[in-house]
Amino acid sequence: MKTKASTLPGTRIAPISLAIAMIGLTAALPVSAMDLLEAYSRAQAHDPSYQAAKADRAVNEADITVAKLAYLPTANVNFGREMVDNRDRQTYQVTQPILDLQKFATLREAAPREVIAEANFRIKEQDLANRVTKVVSEVIKIRESIILSDEQIKALTEQANRSKRRFELGQGTITEVSTTQVRLDQARANRRQLEAQRAIVEKQFASIVGANPPAQGFNFVRDPRRPQVEELNTLVNKTLSGNAAVLTARANERLAELEKQKIAAGYLPQINAVARTTKLDNQAAQNYGGLQLNIPLGVSAANFASQYKAGLAITRAREVKRDTEEKQKLETERLWALVNAGVEELTIRRDAIRSAELSAEGNIKSYEAGVVTAVDVINAILTVFETKREYLNVLASTTENFLNLQMTVAEPPVEALRKIQVVLLDIRK
Repeated sequence: MKTKASTLPGTRIAPISLAIAMIGLTAALPVSAMDLLEAYSRAQAHDPSYQAAKADRAVNEADITVAKLAYLPTANVNFGREMVDNRDRQTYQVTQPILDLQKFATLREAAPREVIAEANFRIKEQDLANRVTKVVSEVIKIRESIILSDEQIKALTEQANRSKRRFELGQGTITEVSTTQVRLDQARANRRQLEAQRAIVEKQFASIVGANPPAQGFNFVRDPRRPQVEELNTLVNKTLSGNAAVLTARANERLAELEKQKIAAGYLPQINAVARTTKLDNQAAQNYGGLQLNIPLGVSAANFASQYKAGLAITRAREVKRDTEEKQKLETERLWALVNAGVEELTIRRDAIRSAELSAEGNIKSYEAGVVTAVDVINAILTVFETKREYLNVLASTTENFLNLQMTVAEPPVEALRKIQVVLLDIRK
């Protein structure tokens, strides 16, 4: 199986920096290629949890429709005999609420319920975008790790040959030969483990996206632009005005207030417009149209207790809202700090990779000159690849942190994925 050259610094490819600039792809995609947006689109059509979220949204929309219809007329048809009659009676009645504060409060619940339904669905969209990005990141990391493992095995094999030659010339020791061979065997065993991990990660990708990752479609991008992260105050304002969790908490507070109004309305009169037709056996129908006044006193200990409970529910919803706003604000600040720190860390780790490579080259030359031992060379070689693996992890985690930051400030998932697209993928003809 052919693998592409590693795009990590120090392996003939230009260094990578985190790219968050909002730029699109300028080249046409090959048929077999798949970018983040296409992976997300396929996941929307395949992922079971997202399909369940769409079904939940449809159910919530039906509940909202019911609430919106609360103030419309109702029709009743009764057949039978009243207690004071000895003849069959047929009654047809249409009632239109004119003043019914309970139904009016139910009607007003439609708006906050709509906000909650939309916010919950948005959270599911964000969750799907996170899972797609994470699994794509894992696919890239495992493939790059296999490339690094092959390069490490090659470097250790060359060192093992040098140790054997020096031992045969009487300039080295059997300990150096054995130590190098142990490290080489460990690297080969790790390579086998990476292959198993790749199979697992690719299955995870298929379970979310509904298709296997393309063989050559996912690679770390070359030469991205420097990130353009907005000011923290701007991001915090976006969070407080559009974050799905914040909107849900505010809508729940409003629902708690309306619930208390519904309970209080149970003590108030209701005025309905009534149109009624009554027909007794063998008699002409009697028609009536007018207003109907109902005065439900509803005075009981249970009603007073319900009203007290509704007041407590409002207090709780208000505190939940305040807690949610504070947590989302802190989460925005945390992710903003992590993204900026990650950008700086990537620069430092690129420098560390170059330093480690220079150190390894120096140790190899010193070993051939008899100045250092094989153990020093092995440690220098292992440091190079460990530094590259750490760089991979930081790049992936910084990318995921930036996506989470975009979700927290209510960026639509497609736009958020478009912004980080260039961080992960290098798709070319």
